Amino acid sequence: MFDGSFRTKREVNLSSGSSRRRSQQKRSSNKQDIVKTTLELRKKREEKQRWEKAAQDVQRTTRGWLARLACLREILPKDDIAAVSLCLSLRKWLHLCNTTAKQVLLEFSNHPHLLQHTDGNVEMAGDNDTLWFSQKRILSVTLQEFVPSLNDSERQHMFTILTNYWPVSSVDVPLFIDLVACFKAWWHDSSSVSTYTETLLSWAIEAHRRLRIAHAAALLGSVILSGDASRIASLDNVYTTWFLPLAETLNHQTNEGADVLLGATFRNLKGGRENLVLLNTLEMASLPEVSENPLSLIRFVQNILSRPSHKSLAFLASLLVRGDSLDTTTMPSNDWVDDESDHEEDETDVPVGRPDEKRTRPTNRYTRRELLTMVKLEKLYQDRIQQMKRDCSADMLTTELAKRIVSAPWLSWGLKLLDDPFGSRSYVDSLGLLLETSSGLRPSMKLGILSPLAFSKQLLEKLWRNIQSSSDQSAMVVFCDLFSHYLVALSDADFVKYHTNHGDKPTVLKAKDIIVGLNKVLYDVYWNKPVLATEMKPGNVKARTLLSGTKLWNSIYERWNRLPQLSFCDESTWWFPHLSSKEGDGAIIPVREQHQLEDHDMEIDEDSIEGEEMEISATEAETDALADAFRDPKMARVLTCIPQALPFDRRVKLFHSLLKGDKQKVLQAAASRQVMMAMNRQLAAEDMWMDGSVREKVKIRRAELYRDSMAQLNALGPKLKHQIQVSFINQHGAEEAGIDGGGVFKEFLDDLIKDGFGANSSQDGSDTPQLFSVTPLQTLAVNLDLTEDSAMLAHYEFLGRVLGKAVYESILVEPQFCLPFLNQLLAKTNTTEDLKNLDEEYYKNLNKLRYLSEAEIESLGLTFEMTIGGENTSSPRTIELIPGGRSKSVSKKDVFQFIHLVSHQRMNVLGSVQTRAFLRGFRDLIPASWVRLFSASELQKLISGDDSIRGIDVSSLRRAMQYGGGYHQSQPYIQDFWDVLEKDLTPEQQRKFLKFMTSCSRQPLLGFGSLEPAPAIQQIRLSDEELSERSKLPTSQTCFNLLKLPNYKSRALLKKKLIDAIEAGAGFELT
Repeated sequence: MFDGSFRTKREVNLSSGSSRRRSQQKRSSNKQDIVKTTLELRKKREEKQRWEKAAQDVQRTTRGWLARLACLREILPKDDIAAVSLCLSLRKWLHLCNTTAKQVLLEFSNHPHLLQHTDGNVEMAGDNDTLWFSQKRILSVTLQEFVPSLNDSERQHMFTILTNYWPVSSVDVPLFIDLVACFKAWWHDSSSVSTYTETLLSWAIEAHRRLRIAHAAALLGSVILSGDASRIASLDNVYTTWFLPLAETLNHQTNEGADVLLGATFRNLKGGRENLVLLNTLEMASLPEVSENPLSLIRFVQNILSRPSHKSLAFLASLLVRGDSLDTTTMPSNDWVDDESDHEEDETDVPVGRPDEKRTRPTNRYTRRELLTMVKLEKLYQDRIQQMKRDCSADMLTTELAKRIVSAPWLSWGLKLLDDPFGSRSYVDSLGLLLETSSGLRPSMKLGILSPLAFSKQLLEKLWRNIQSSSDQSAMVVFCDLFSHYLVALSDADFVKYHTNHGDKPTVLKAKDIIVGLNKVLYDVYWNKPVLATEMKPGNVKARTLLSGTKLWNSIYERWNRLPQLSFCDESTWWFPHLSSKEGDGAIIPVREQHQLEDHDMEIDEDSIEGEEMEISATEAETDALADAFRDPKMARVLTCIPQALPFDRRVKLFHSLLKGDKQKVLQAAASRQVMMAMNRQLAAEDMWMDGSVREKVKIRRAELYRDSMAQLNALGPKLKHQIQVSFINQHGAEEAGIDGGGVFKEFLDDLIKDGFGANSSQDGSDTPQLFSVTPLQTLAVNLDLTEDSAMLAHYEFLGRVLGKAVYESILVEPQFCLPFLNQLLAKTNTTEDLKNLDEEYYKNLNKLRYLSEAEIESLGLTFEMTIGGENTSSPRTIELIPGGRSKSVSKKDVFQFIHLVSHQRMNVLGSVQTRAFLRGFRDLIPASWVRLFSASELQKLISGDDSIRGIDVSSLRRAMQYGGGYHQSQPYIQDFWDVLEKDLTPEQQRKFLKFMTSCSRQPLLGFGSLEPAPAIQQIRLSDEELSERSKLPTSQTCFNLLKLPNYKSRALLKKKLIDAIEAGAGFELT
């Protein structure tokens, strides 16, 4: 007989007698348990058979549903509640009987004796469709059937069942979910009866307290906060009681299948209901409880904006931040309420520009189509924003939510959360999403309603501390966007006061610290891991770092250039570390190689950038042409956008290499013409010298220097790039003796520029018109008193060519231009702060308007117009700054606009016709993009040399000097020469000596070691008869930078003869 034990082999009992008895007792107990279990299973099996027989009897009954209920009651001799509960649990049988659960409940409510029954929790177990039945089942079904669409009578009957049975029923999770679902139907129905809604709300609140289960408050909060705003406003402590639990649940991104209540919560929020929750919660943003604890709300905002399914919402919000208008009437409707099927998140949708996105690159070399110039990258970024704007579809509710998000109190939230390491990350990431479309290379004059953040010094300081402590790249992007906007309206005086060591109080936001921090960030995205064209998409942190970081970097650099006397950092602070690239001529691609490289890049990367070729402006095309001239595309990107990252002398070497390459191109073109003319047996019109150079001969009358030069040099046109050989006609009409090997031309050009740019040209009897006037800072600016006729513009165009020729030949000249004019040469727009470099007194008076009161401004009687005309103009004229400006008074509200318009008119509009003519001539020789390698002050150095050095750098000249004819640097006589030059000559005499020797009074920009040919001293031996006081003077050959120095008998005689020679000013005659 089986005793309940299994054996695999015979057991041998070797234990004692007591052990055997215990073993027998254990086996007896096991047998009893088995018997008991068998009886229970038999009982359940019989019970199930009885239930199935009852169900079959009910199904076979052909009478009405009341008869079926009576039959069921006969089969189950229990109370009436159990019978009703059983009917409600067998939904499919109710359908077969042509009845519904609502009809059962309505009939049930018509029997008062049933409703008075309070014996709850009558239960019977069953399988499949025969589930638990009791008064809880009745309550559950009643809650499901109690909907606002019932008529008044049905509502009353249903509500009667609920009010009778709810107070005596215990609450479990399924019943609570049914209650919340019923409350949701009434809460979201604007026409529902308030009595029912309030009762259901009170039951739900009480039930969630009795349950004391996690996520119960979140489930109820998801219903309350997605309802009508007016109803939510009638409740107390909504934010702390309902939103905080809901936000805590959603922000943790818990799996909705982990909990029944959690799953119900997520189902409630589908179909855009979470947007309604956020919209209603942001209505409470000004409440004290929200201000005290905004972290959960900000994390909720970040959670929604960062989801791929909410791209349109985040995009609309960012457009509002940068000041765009949203025309929702043109956008297709995309209602996100009550549409659960179309708004599921696509788990395969990968956000663009992930930081961890891998690059599949075979080597570390980059092609030109991968490393586009910054102007193209920004255009690519903005084009994709415009494409997103065209593709964006949003309804009125989405637009309203975007406006509500942007108008939230971000300033107060930031001041509270940026000190919290956990809260600061959510705050920064949310701001980063809102500022996504504001990234660019140029500071924006408007930042929408987030402008108060940019002008909050406290918030900027906290944000900067956060960057220093965490090195968060997203925080750096936000800081760059805000601080760039802040700098737009900040005067240089305030900048020095608040952001340099020259201010009254110590500051956290030191400009030097910001430059150092940006240096590290930009070095990474420009050089270590350069941003590729395929990465230039909104949402890509690296792309935004490149754009926003460059914007702030250049904004501060412009301040640094405008404030040379108050320099807040060394020039080396701007330099990138370890820019390993070819130098000089090796960095430039020869013309013959450029087409090959372009074709090679096209073959490799023809599909590397989406879409067709971008349409770019003429300025952008020039920048691209400059970038294509450099071998290293990384270096090309740096030089065309942030050239200050490379030391000035290295950029000058590259500029000279560009000039050298262009000269070779000119020579090749001339040689080709010579070959073609020889093939056609024509006489060569150009003189080809033995060194392969092409020289154009001009004859200039000394008495008509400017007029003859303008006529003959302008006639050369493109041939002005050739070497010019000057022959002078003296006052008797005879050609002066001598051959110009280059030195005479340099002296001629120097004098021509002095005549052309001289401020007193027309007053001293010269035939040169006074094209430039002297500013109060003793610099040159366009003369506004002259008429703007074509004849006068031709003079400006000619002077542009002359200055371009000087730069093209690396000849340093005297004119010192004002900073606004130099900015125009660089194709930059002048700002209000540039006005002080034109007329400091005018700038101070205009800037005082910022600090006047409303009454003081009104007393001045200013209107939006200004009077223009120089001191010599007999008829000054008045122009309007805006349409109808003559009748519009200036008030305190628009005084900043008035200051900006006056400054713009004075520096960018007045004289613009003359400036454009000058630029046309200048750019005939020097492409505009080439000079953009330099700042305005550096361009002045390129034109005139470094004026910070008084006289000349004698030590540099001494190191570069060569000796011949018997001289040697160790000889005592040569030591006396250098001693005289350095100690006995004044700075002015040193410059005269330099002009005497090299035909240029300004020392080379890169030092005397860059002179070609190298400077040299040649000995002129004097006989004993010639060693007297009447001995010959030193002479020079300026074309060879050669000083012919006699060997005088004493140091005193050397000094006297040297001074006599340089002070003689011997024109262009042979030396």
